[in-house]
Amino acid sequence: MQQRNVGGAGGFGRGMFEALENGGYTHIVMLDDDADVEKTAIARMTNLFRLSLDSEVFIGGAQLDVYDPSRLADGGAHWVPDRFERPFARLAPSDLGELSAKDALMRNHSLNFNGWWLFGGHVDGFRKFGMPLPCFVHLDDVEYGVRLTMRGGHVLSIPGIAVWHEPYYAKPEGWFAYYNIRNELIRLSCHIEVLYALLVGDSFETSREEVDKRISKIMRRVTRLLLRRFRGFADIYHYGSAMLLVLAVEDFLKGPGILADTDAADLHADIMKVYKRFNANHRFEKSLPVGVIPTPPGTSDKFIVPWVSRTKRGRGVLLRGYNLYQRLSRNGNVSLMTRKKTPLDAISARRRQMTVFNSRNDINWRDIRSGRDWAYYDPQQIGYHIFSNDPELYKEARERLSKALRAYRKDVSSVQLQWANEYDRLISEPFWRDLVQTFDRV
Repeated sequence: MQQRNVGGAGGFGRGMFEALENGGYTHIVMLDDDADVEKTAIARMTNLFRLSLDSEVFIGGAQLDVYDPSRLADGGAHWVPDRFERPFARLAPSDLGELSAKDALMRNHSLNFNGWWLFGGHVDGFRKFGMPLPCFVHLDDVEYGVRLTMRGGHVLSIPGIAVWHEPYYAKPEGWFAYYNIRNELIRLSCHIEVLYALLVGDSFETSREEVDKRISKIMRRVTRLLLRRFRGFADIYHYGSAMLLVLAVEDFLKGPGILADTDAADLHADIMKVYKRFNANHRFEKSLPVGVIPTPPGTSDKFIVPWVSRTKRGRGVLLRGYNLYQRLSRNGNVSLMTRKKTPLDAISARRRQMTVFNSRNDINWRDIRSGRDWAYYDPQQIGYHIFSNDPELYKEARERLSKALRAYRKDVSSVQLQWANEYDRLISEPFWRDLVQTFDRV
């Protein structure tokens, strides 16, 4: 079936909806369109479907590293329903050619998530637990797995069933930052309500005031995690991702209308405009600039430089130590007063040094020379991604973040309740019946 691009959840959700509406199917299988799969994996899954008599049991397979075929990338996980971005992996990425890794994969592990790179179950199970949350890009599979296990279903990730897929480390977060943050805030808002209703039981409504206080406290605590994530982007000059984190918080605070009433394709186009503007400090080159001295991470000399910072009372404070300077200046994003105009440029060789990481998986902000370009090698594109320091982009994003976090602290309790109240409607077939009609609109 042809439809315009409304993201992964739009594709999975449309397929699931059509299968449920048709009434002639027994099972539904989700499979990423960019995954490589052996026919034996599908055969094993369908054989298990024939043996399984419980429609509330869902079956998934592992994700293997397409660049390292015998390496496990993801074997499922347990996501904590009332915690922000808190998954516990079934097994860390490991070489399945080793006996210890095979044994670990065979051990039983309580899972509530198996990615939709390969996942399926009986139509009655999908009908019982509802449609995906229409988040369109990313975390739709996480939300669905956590939901169905809280409501009595089971997720089994079966050894011997797998696909080869591009692993997480090979995917720069980039514009995904918007969906990662926004959708996780939505998932948390909805699931925390379901979890506490289960924990409190029959006295849920009578204990409502106490429960609301607890939920509000947990949601407010996310503020520091959002700030930490923002700093993680900014410290490596990923200003595009940092700004999209801000947009994610702002859009989450708009409430369920951001999913129910906003066209996903139009929203994504707007997001990409912002991302491109704040990602202007990034460039891709087939080779490093002429004159650059490529320096491996961890080999920079940690020279001591005297710095003078100003306290709020106007008193000068002498700071010694390069890492301390990195921390206080947000790795060069914030200007600090110095005794010398350009202490880091005093030696020309240092000025020409550029930290070059072997892959994006090796990136560490402490190894980036504060305020200078850095790069990582991309074996797929055969070249270097180079990022430059831009304090003006940082300043604009940081000021907007401050406003967004103030609004978050003020309004999150009421917004969380809005999402929780709309949750069952957003995952219902009637809602999706109207929604899929918009997928075909030109």
